[in-house]
Amino acid sequence: MRNYGIEMGAIYCKHCMTLIDTQPTKKVTNYYSDCKEEACMGARSGAGIGSSEYMQASGNGAGGYTGTGGQA
Repeated sequence: MRNYGIEMGAIYCKHCMTLIDTQPTKKVTNYYSDCKEEACMGARSGAGIGSSEYMQASGNGAGGYTGTGGQA
C-alpha cells in the first residue's frame, strides 16, 4: 500500500482479467486496461477474439477475481 491513501481502486486487464495494480481512491472502483503479460499480448495480437471467446477467457488467470466487476 502506498503512503497516501487507501487503495480501493483495482486495475484489471480487460482481456485476461489479471489484477495489474491498485491505486488509492475514495470508493471501490474497477478500472480496465491492457496488461503486459506475454501470453495475453500474444492472444491479443492474433486473430480477433469473438465475444463468446472473450467471456470465456475473462475468467481465466484472474487471481481472486469473482466476476463482480460490472460486466454483463
